[in-house]
Amino acid sequence: MRVLILGGTLFIGRRIALELLARGDDVLVVHRGQTEPAELSGCAHVHVLAALDRPSAASGQVFNVGDLTTGTVRDWALAILAAAGSEASLITVPEDLVPPDLEDTRSIAQHFLVDSRKAATVLGWHPSDPAGTIPVSVRWHLENPPAEVDEDFSADDRALAAATAASEL
Repeated sequence: MRVLILGGTLFIGRRIALELLARGDDVLVVHRGQTEPAELSGCAHVHVLAALDRPSAASGQVFNVGDLTTGTVRDWALAILAAAGSEASLITVPEDLVPPDLEDTRSIAQHFLVDSRKAATVLGWHPSDPAGTIPVSVRWHLENPPAEVDEDFSADDRALAAATAASEL
């Protein structure tokens, strides 16, 4: 599987990158270049600066950028399904029933706050509207499927069946 990870050198991104590499996936990590973990030498790295068009203003600066609002993982999943034209239902699977191949999707206690005012003030940067960018990304993924696909969904099917049975009690 081909995977792009934004900010994959620290915290959860690093863990996910390491697991994907161990699985043999093709991983591209896009980050600021401030951290170069030796254990991620097996994947491609792209260093980005949010201000390529204003290098003099960005020189020596660190800019945090993020969305103006934060949605839940479920919100993102629903937006992706809608962009793909899917009518699939989302079922919440209890943590103990999540199959091993989806372990990284379990709930993570994480608090993250980003203030993008510096990037907006100094660089004129503004976030894109996910309502416009998610469909573009989904179209690209649908038009460029991975070369190799693991079609064994038996663990996922068992977790879904158990979650459905539990919800009917």
